[in-house]
Amino acid sequence: MADFVEIIDRDEEFQLTIGGSTFDLRRLDPDEYERIEKLHTTWKRNRAAGGMRYPVVDNLEVNKDLLDYCIKGWHDVINPVTKAEVECTRATKWKLPGTVKVQINEACDVEAVTKEKKKDESGSGDISSTE
Repeated sequence: MADFVEIIDRDEEFQLTIGGSTFDLRRLDPDEYERIEKLHTTWKRNRAAGGMRYPVVDNLEVNKDLLDYCIKGWHDVINPVTKAEVECTRATKWKLPGTVKVQINEACDVEAVTKEKKKDESGSGDISSTE
C-alpha cells in the first residue's frame, strides 16, 4: 500500500485491544489539544527580567484531559478487588496502569494511527476502525 497523508476528523473512532480489554478511542485533534493546553496555562511575571511574562502549563491536568478526550469508552476493564467492570469516567481513566495510558496515547497519535491502520488493512494490526 502506498504512503498517504490523513487529516484528523473529530468523528473518527477506532478500537484498541489491550489484554482482554477493549478501548473505544478517537484520534487527538490538534485544535482540541490547543484548547486543553490553553485551559491549563497561566501566565506569570518574571520581575527580575523586567516584568516579562512567561507561560506555566499544568502538564498533569493537560494529560488528564487529553486521556479523557481520547478514551470514549471501554469494555472489560475490571476492578482488581471487586472483580466488577469499572465505569468509564474521567477519574477512572486516570487510574489505568501507566503502560496502558502510554499505549493509548501512542495509538491516538496521528502517525501511530495511520501506521496501525495500514497494518490492520494487511491483517497484522490490533487497531480496527469503527467506521
